[in-house]
Amino acid sequence: MASSRIGNASPSEFRLLLMKLTEIQKKLDTTDQLSVIAHLRQGNDSLHIVERNQTNISDAILNKLQSIQMWLETGFKALKQKIAALQRKVVDCSAITEGGAVRMLMPPCSSKKRQIGHHPDLLICQWILESWNAIFPDTTKPSFLTCCITNALDGTEDDILWEEMDESDPFADDDGVESIIDEEGELFYAGKDEVAILEVSEKEYRDIFGESDVEESGFDGF
Repeated sequence: MASSRIGNASPSEFRLLLMKLTEIQKKLDTTDQLSVIAHLRQGNDSLHIVERNQTNISDAILNKLQSIQMWLETGFKALKQKIAALQRKVVDCSAITEGGAVRMLMPPCSSKKRQIGHHPDLLICQWILESWNAIFPDTTKPSFLTCCITNALDGTEDDILWEEMDESDPFADDDGVESIIDEEGELFYAGKDEVAILEVSEKEYRDIFGESDVEESGFDGF
């Protein structure tokens, strides 16, 4: 039984192809050789133009993605460092609590209300608040603009999408931030207090919890 398809084409597709070939043959028969060569060269030049444009478009997209990646890494590596510092504080806090030295974290109090008010979780909340406040809005704002997240709808802030990426250290002149290069050559940022050993001094402790009006011996813990 004969196949209903010729190769990978159906009979109707094959007939359409024959019609196209016949049409091309007729045009070639009525066209001199020089005109054919000119048409072929014009088509070839057009293909080269398209190819070059595709390359330029691909390069532009790649460069823009790299710029976005650089902005994100620069803006959020500082936050990553602060989160790591906060985790170290939480680990230290948990270690002290598990060791039985609860009084070092919770001042003496005479009521459940005071006990809740001086719970160690408030200290952790204070650390979180300080970490968020340490992130300057100017650090993350360019990242959102470059990613087209917070740009004005009228397009007045879209120029940043086509600006060249500044790969210099944005915190080079900031004495409160230290630039750190890791083993892979990546640039990180950390505050001076994060580079040193993170501890809560007695003054910081009293600033957070305040003075206690009850004798320490009157508190037996939870």
